[in-house]
Amino acid sequence: MAKKRHAVLNLCLVKCSFYYSMVLLSAALVVAGVYHIIDSPRMPKYPTPTKEDRHERPTPTEEYRHERPTPTEEDRHERPTPTEEYHHERPTPTEEYRHERPTPTKEDRHERPTPTKGDRHERPTPIEEDLHERPTPTEEDRHERPTLTKEDRHQRPPPTEEDRHERPAPTEEDRHERWSRADCDLFSGRWVYDNESHPPYRDRNCSFMNDDLACEKYGRKDLNYQYWRWQPHGCNLPRFDARALLERLRGKRLVFVGDSVNRNQWVSMICLVESSIPKGFKHLRWHGSLYSFKATEYNASIDFYWAPLLVESNSDDPSNHRLTDRIVRIESIEKHAVQWSDASVLVFNSYLWWRIPKLKVLKGHFGSPHASYKEVNALRAYKMALKTWSNWVATHLNPNTTQLFFVSMPATHSRAQDWGMPERVNCLNETEPILEERYSGSGSDPKMMQVAEGAVRGLRRRGMKIEILNITQLSEYRKDAHPTIYKKQWHPLTKEQLSDPRNYADCTHWCLPGVPDVWNELLHLYILYN
Repeated sequence: MAKKRHAVLNLCLVKCSFYYSMVLLSAALVVAGVYHIIDSPRMPKYPTPTKEDRHERPTPTEEYRHERPTPTEEDRHERPTPTEEYHHERPTPTEEYRHERPTPTKEDRHERPTPTKGDRHERPTPIEEDLHERPTPTEEDRHERPTLTKEDRHQRPPPTEEDRHERPAPTEEDRHERWSRADCDLFSGRWVYDNESHPPYRDRNCSFMNDDLACEKYGRKDLNYQYWRWQPHGCNLPRFDARALLERLRGKRLVFVGDSVNRNQWVSMICLVESSIPKGFKHLRWHGSLYSFKATEYNASIDFYWAPLLVESNSDDPSNHRLTDRIVRIESIEKHAVQWSDASVLVFNSYLWWRIPKLKVLKGHFGSPHASYKEVNALRAYKMALKTWSNWVATHLNPNTTQLFFVSMPATHSRAQDWGMPERVNCLNETEPILEERYSGSGSDPKMMQVAEGAVRGLRRRGMKIEILNITQLSEYRKDAHPTIYKKQWHPLTKEQLSDPRNYADCTHWCLPGVPDVWNELLHLYILYN
């Protein structure tokens, strides 16, 4: 029994020794494997470079250089380290740019001069004026600044007063950009001195210039009045396009009807268009109260008809109308209207001849023994005359074929007290415009303007298409632009006039080229784009 137990015990010892040996062997194999991994050389695919290998590292192939060029030791020594300022100024090229940009050769690198530290210090610092003229955008500005579309430019808010003074004169392309009357009040603005694009013509070059208006011809030395351009606050005025206007008037009549200021505008219109008409294809004829300029190439006519009160009066003679008593046939207009009833564009004005306290209204016909007169307040008579005029317009003109305009009262500058000068002084020797916004002188009568506006509104209610050319405010500023004494004197001057030129200075009409050219710029825009 004891032997048996001893044998079993020996067997157990043997087994335990075997298992223990196997465990030790496995542990030895694991340790040996780890050591082999750590200590043995790597596979040929991933060799670990020695210190010598790193110094003897082969130069990358040509293909590798195109993918990512590695600068040599010589390049690294020659290439200056960029400064912090250089980093900010030099934009990082995009991936597309890097692929498109040719790799510079070694010769290129040697030929390109590297700025020295001295060069960087010698670079001139911009002066204060340069900084104001062209500010350098910041990094944030460059990233956030959006590109303006055409729609954005139309929606751009009007410039401030400071912007307007610094704003450069618009280019020819800007002026011809189509304007929108809904976005811009053409009659609200200021006069800007512009000796590059103005004047649009010279009085000596206009074949049909009137000697009453040729100030330069009759001795005026100061010609700055010719170089002022009207600048609306909300937009730029396109330049006068004579060819486009003549094309629009092809086969038609444009007729100015009114007094001598309307004739002033008519002469301006002829001077603006005549240079676009070849010689031999234009002429001027005069018959009674009708002056007619013909552009035969276009079969167009630009006419003026003298009717200072619109209705019949004893002042209807274009040459002999300076009479002591002013008499009107307040309900009669047919005698005049027959002369312009076939016009395609009609431009009316009537104002200055009503600027008297009272006038006589005729009942009957001129020269009739049964005629009678009644003295009437001038403002009341003006209202009656415009009623006669508007009734004829609404009855006889077709709103689909006739464009109608009524020109507001022109400014006069006979009282220099209005702009801060002494008494008994007028516009004589004035050389600068009035720069005060919304200036209004005593030569304008707001009540008469209200009567004219009421007549125009009445015509619109009756279906007529009519516009008011509101020249009053823009003309108020131009005390410098009247002929004064620089015009042809049709009548001998009296001793009193000769003793003081202010006594006969004309502060009512306008030198040409000058203010009436702007009236026609506005008129031609309405004709072209209405």
